[in-house]
Amino acid sequence: MEGQGSPNVLSNTQNGLNSQICVVMVPFPVQGHLNQLLHLSLLISSYGVPIHYTGSPSLNRQVKHRLQGRPVGGGDNLINKIHFHDFELPRYESLPPNPNPRMHFPVHVLPLWEAYLHLREPVSELVRQLSVECRRIVVIYDSLMVYVVQDVAHIQNVELFSFAPIGAFTLFLSWFDILDRKLPFEVDSSVIPQCDIQSDEGCFMPEMEKFMAEKILEYSGLEVGSLHNTSRVIEGKYMEVLDKLSDRKCFAIGPFNPVEIDKHESETRRHECLEWLDGQEKNSVIYVSFGTMTSITDEQIKELAEGLEKSGQKFIWVLRDADKGDVFAKSDAVRRPELPEGYEERVKN
Repeated sequence: MEGQGSPNVLSNTQNGLNSQICVVMVPFPVQGHLNQLLHLSLLISSYGVPIHYTGSPSLNRQVKHRLQGRPVGGGDNLINKIHFHDFELPRYESLPPNPNPRMHFPVHVLPLWEAYLHLREPVSELVRQLSVECRRIVVIYDSLMVYVVQDVAHIQNVELFSFAPIGAFTLFLSWFDILDRKLPFEVDSSVIPQCDIQSDEGCFMPEMEKFMAEKILEYSGLEVGSLHNTSRVIEGKYMEVLDKLSDRKCFAIGPFNPVEIDKHESETRRHECLEWLDGQEKNSVIYVSFGTMTSITDEQIKELAEGLEKSGQKFIWVLRDADKGDVFAKSDAVRRPELPEGYEERVKN
């Protein structure tokens, strides 16, 4: 049931902590979601609290491989103190990203999401085992994984907290759209955006809407509170609105990523882009990225490249194809986006 380095949960008695509190993480199988809950795991682990991070073998490997800003080697590192549970998934079709989709929602990952729902039973069994030894179990689950944790909500010494993987402002906009842009209470005028807000209508394919209706919305409300990777210093006015809109307590506990970079880490793994960025004036560089789930067409790459070049603005552009279901699987369908000929030479200075 468990991956390498994970002791049997019933015999884990280091420092007697297992008799007090432990935390079980249930992330959603997309890099931006996996990464946030891994950083939160490292943060909590730094206080000596045992962490159990659940997932599939390939995605647990992926999130550890891509970890940035924290050391990854050596026996004293926090990453080695996290118990990664590698649960096998049923076979699913790992589709390559479509560079010319009929719409830009990443439907190629839907088979993986459906397969991840089969974690319901092994996650429930893990939490039940831990509940025998621990006085209190805190289960932190990505809000898109509520279907998986529905059974553990009924265990007496378990508390569930949902994790919102998007910013408070973005979440507020979703509520604002759902409420037909009319809040049920008075707010400061600065909270309401003064520009046009694009609706989410048409953003999701029918398959995803069905997934959300059957596997997410139907099981919402199990949590005692929600966690947000933000700070009230940054998004306080939107956290206040979310507090009023929700019947659960909202906690702003971010940012999760390390504020100070480990010296050894920066010397051994620092990317050349960061070295270049250090030499630029403050607020002089644009960062361009479409994340790990989106592929853009060759024509869009050409148009964006031309626009950035003509702007005369310094920029860092992350140009990559979308992740497959298993990023380590060999595939002949791997696409490498190409820049216009001679582009890098023209803009590098």
